[in-house]
Amino acid sequence: MKMIKHAVCGALAMLVSASALADAYKMKIGIATRNDPIHHYAKELAKRLNERSDGQIEAKVFPGGQLGNIPRMIENLQFGAIEVVVAPPLFAKGLSDRFEVAAAPGLFRDIDHAYATLQDADFRDDYLSLADNNGVTGIGLWVYGGSSYASKKPIVKLTDFNGMKIRSIGSDLEDKELNLLGASAVPMPFIEMVPGLQNNAIDGVRSSILAMGAMKMQTVADHLTITGEIQYPIAAFASKGFLNKLPDELEQLVMDTSRELDKEMQSHVIEKNNLALDDWTTEGVTVHQLDAADSQQLIENGKTATTEVFAAKPESLALYQKLVEISNKY
Repeated sequence: MKMIKHAVCGALAMLVSASALADAYKMKIGIATRNDPIHHYAKELAKRLNERSDGQIEAKVFPGGQLGNIPRMIENLQFGAIEVVVAPPLFAKGLSDRFEVAAAPGLFRDIDHAYATLQDADFRDDYLSLADNNGVTGIGLWVYGGSSYASKKPIVKLTDFNGMKIRSIGSDLEDKELNLLGASAVPMPFIEMVPGLQNNAIDGVRSSILAMGAMKMQTVADHLTITGEIQYPIAAFASKGFLNKLPDELEQLVMDTSRELDKEMQSHVIEKNNLALDDWTTEGVTVHQLDAADSQQLIENGKTATTEVFAAKPESLALYQKLVEISNKY
């Protein structure tokens, strides 16, 4: 009889364990990159949530666009097919044009200035809630680093941009800025930009050296021009439907953990940016910088593009003006 009781208890324990596992909240974290700060952030978020929730959240990272390109992943956030996406917020412009604001050119002196400004609660909280009515909310916001151009021909002065085809994500602001340089903006998914440059579909790519390096852009580009007119923001977006399913304590855990990671990413990104240039020079890529006059003109072009594009978008203009005001505090 005791053996039967032990067997029954053991079976019940197994059923409870299996039930608990089945009831774990699955969190798919989609990213377009591999082996870069975005990948690091996503892995740390998954690891900490899995550990701190005692298995109640089962998070898994899908890097390299396994769940689709960034616009598709963000779209699937709305449908609840993906729980979290970590990406430049510009890609969420289909949910709100105002996501362009944080990537406005010529706004930040450097990565530290961008971090301080974007982490200011007067901006961060409003910015991350821009798509709340569309079923998507921001849970994290940090800075990836400054802009550079990878190309096959050298870009050593602004006139070198004339006639070039530069990869674009298709935002009005970026397209206007490139047009002011005399270049053509060519919309292209992130995961296609390396073959695009290799096959001459485009002449250059503007992005962070970390993002391009992680995609092995240095193996097909001959030149890299470091400009820094943009400090690229990165946002972690979550499905509101998913968050609403979580018990209050688990939802708070997600928010607290992502906020914790936001603060840690600054030193991580700075360290990785300092090391990244070696990967390019090792491949034989020639590194350039614009002279002071052209660098300033590039910033002025960016401000002109921002003013012209946001003039037709009152809500974006208001948020941009608020961001400028906040940036002046730091």
